[in-house]
Amino acid sequence: MFIVARRLGQRILIGDDIEVVVTELSRSTVKLGITAPRPFFIMRGELKDSVEQANREALAAPLAAPVLDAEAPIEAESTQLVSVRAFLKPSANTLTQPGTTPETAGPSPSQG
Repeated sequence: MFIVARRLGQRILIGDDIEVVVTELSRSTVKLGITAPRPFFIMRGELKDSVEQANREALAAPLAAPVLDAEAPIEAESTQLVSVRAFLKPSANTLTQPGTTPETAGPSPSQG
């Protein structure tokens, strides 16, 4: 672990592409500004930990038959673990099948 003291406005460079700047100091917190290229995913550690914990709990939970609304169609879905990135930024692909729009999405005639 790299530990360094910085003052307001001072920077830390990581490689050629990532820059961390001290933007604000108070008695109990330090605010950092982080500049990084688009492919880098930056998030708070406690948020990542909570998603991982939810995934562990989902794995440990016993499978039980869901209580269904009498009018709701029965769908065969499996519970999936999600990555932190997918959890935070669901893409349109997860909502519809390829080649459909949200208005036309639904079961195909062959799915019945």
